[in-house]
Amino acid sequence: MKVDPIFSIILPTFNRENFIKRAIDSVLAQVFTDFELIIIDDGSTDNTDKVVCEYDDPRVKYFYKQNEERNIARNFGITIAKGQYICFLDSDDYLLPNHLEVARILCRDVSSWGYIGNLTWSYEVGNNVDAIRKNLIKENPFAINGVIISRELLTDIRFIESRNLLVSEDHYLWLLLAARYPMQYSSAVTYFVDNHVDRSLRNIDKEKLVEGINLLIENLSKDFYFMDFYKNDAQLYFACKFTFLALIANQNHDWHLALKSLTMALKKDFRVLQTKRFWASLKNLTLGWLKFK
Repeated sequence: MKVDPIFSIILPTFNRENFIKRAIDSVLAQVFTDFELIIIDDGSTDNTDKVVCEYDDPRVKYFYKQNEERNIARNFGITIAKGQYICFLDSDDYLLPNHLEVARILCRDVSSWGYIGNLTWSYEVGNNVDAIRKNLIKENPFAINGVIISRELLTDIRFIESRNLLVSEDHYLWLLLAARYPMQYSSAVTYFVDNHVDRSLRNIDKEKLVEGINLLIENLSKDFYFMDFYKNDAQLYFACKFTFLALIANQNHDWHLALKSLTMALKKDFRVLQTKRFWASLKNLTLGWLKFK
């Protein structure tokens, strides 16, 4: 009788033939070997399929689907996953051999979720997981490769099903989890994130970015657990989403959108005036408008 694996590693990919072999090899090199690797090809038009099909390992499972963006691909992977715990890996990143071994030790409680990796503000909260959960609304320091979730916790919550949510789609899920469930934390180094040029925010479609941020705020505003757990900080978080939009608008010389975004930020929460990004965006807007008018 076949027993389901402990871990399901969900790896969405799109046109990453030059990266994906490294990612797959890093999974197959894990010290802890009880896993399945679910590769969701989100409509690649390059040779990604040929690279994947070279592997003759029953733990490697390949699925091709039409392009709908990575959050929808991840949800599809969650739906078909058999593992007790869900992990994620971006196809241009890779794991160290100890990743699943650390994850197995960390996540012994099926009613919680965990994160592996150094936090940018860990000096403020140390290993206090309650403080990490509360601080999570201030920024997203979690690389998606470091998150481990008991599959049963994903029965009712998933990534937002939209092609337009191009940023913060992972932060959205972490906030829903943090508002509902306890978590575990380890500062172990178990993976690498490849910050190559294709990750640049300059490549984001502005119209989709606007629609995605509005969708993010709409969904979070309707979530009782999120609004109750984070209380007044929720409005400041929404305001900061608009300052981020202003930042991208400035980079693209869209001064009208930048001004509109900063105005929306102030409407959400005046405390946004205390953030560096607001004033940096306002400065860039002013200098940019004077230079290009």
